[in-house]
Amino acid sequence: MLKISGKNLIIVLILGLICFIFAYIEGLDSTLYSLLILINSWIAIYSMLKKSCYPYSIGKLANFFILVFFILANAIQFAHHSKVVTFAISFAESDYCWFQVLVCCILLSYNFIHDYCFQNYSHKSDNKNIYSASEKKLIAISVISFIILLAYNHFNIMTLLFRGMTSEMVQQYEVVRNSDISSSSALIFDKVLRPIPWCSFIVALCCGCSKRIKSLLFILALLSVSPIGVSRNAAAIYWLPVVIILFTKYIKGNRFIYLMLFGMFIVFPFMDNFRYFSGDIRFKFSMDYLDTMNMDASQMFMSVLKYDIVTYGRQLLGVALFWVPRSIWPTKPIGSGAFVAESCNGWFNNVSMPYFAEGYLNFGLLGLILFIIVAGIISGRLDARYWYNPDRFRNPNVGFYLIALGATIFIMRGDLLSSFAYTVGTLISYYIVVRLTVSKSRKIGDTIEKWV
Repeated sequence: MLKISGKNLIIVLILGLICFIFAYIEGLDSTLYSLLILINSWIAIYSMLKKSCYPYSIGKLANFFILVFFILANAIQFAHHSKVVTFAISFAESDYCWFQVLVCCILLSYNFIHDYCFQNYSHKSDNKNIYSASEKKLIAISVISFIILLAYNHFNIMTLLFRGMTSEMVQQYEVVRNSDISSSSALIFDKVLRPIPWCSFIVALCCGCSKRIKSLLFILALLSVSPIGVSRNAAAIYWLPVVIILFTKYIKGNRFIYLMLFGMFIVFPFMDNFRYFSGDIRFKFSMDYLDTMNMDASQMFMSVLKYDIVTYGRQLLGVALFWVPRSIWPTKPIGSGAFVAESCNGWFNNVSMPYFAEGYLNFGLLGLILFIIVAGIISGRLDARYWYNPDRFRNPNVGFYLIALGATIFIMRGDLLSSFAYTVGTLISYYIVVRLTVSKSRKIGDTIEKWV
């Protein structure tokens, strides 16, 4: 296990106790469950704060997700005896206790695999290349993609700037819905074409383009993927990398974790104003946010376990072939959250399905173990490859890692079908921009050394 300083260890103990006291005040009346909450909080917080010389990583965000969604939200829902899923089900105290035992196993096994892969990663530094980007090409593809995107939205920029506009605002801004466009075309426009100006902006940041070019690309990116014009999950994919690149010298120690806590409990509740935007903006801080359908991940996981729902890989097949149109494949699996909700006669199916629950849903207990191993190996290797590269912000390939970092919470919360489609679409967009605009050359010193 990676070491942690004495100061951070004290912080871990204090924060763990705060989580416990917070949940206890809300009404926890089970000694066993309370003890499990305290232990799991300590493990998750320890995993987030250890090795503060690496302020952020996919591994830390995975632990952050577990702390918020599987521990704190689950504790509040247990204390309030509330149900945040959309179908009829009842959970006993034993269900909650066994779930926290499972969470403890997930935390220990995932972090062990992640740390092992991180520490034993064999890295070959890619600092012998100099990367440069064509500013003219970056501007050209960004402007062209933005114009096409506007045409797709009938040249009404309000549909890009605001998400979930109400019927009154639709009428006010004369928005014309694109009902005549297939879902596959919508997938291409929304997941691949729309992020291109943003991808160009990230490349410009990594390749040292002029301030004038970066400013113009930033404006195009802001118009294309406005933080209040896309889902909150997508906003994290797009704008978390920007924050990291622009403010990297300020993100030291554990500031990133504190920033994520601020985003989860302050920024995300505020962005709910724009989910169904009516022109009325309200802000109210309340921890009741943990006891809403936004935090249904733990109870959705518990539902899969309680009903022992296993699809023997069918849901995973739908994820792998997400790009196949339903017109060609009418029986294509729907998202796992919607699948479970419909299977249980739920009144609403736009719900989550956490990554680890997807493992059980596909292959039972063996699938859960397999998903933990895969997550630990991939995140550990990606984190190591990023942090062991001293020239990471002078290499546009760092964008691929930052996209994966921004998508971590989305993937962890699920469902996997939508999060995988969003992430892959953004990665494809970034790959296209890099291939079209970036060139590399050897450093002069390395070139001379090669020929001597």
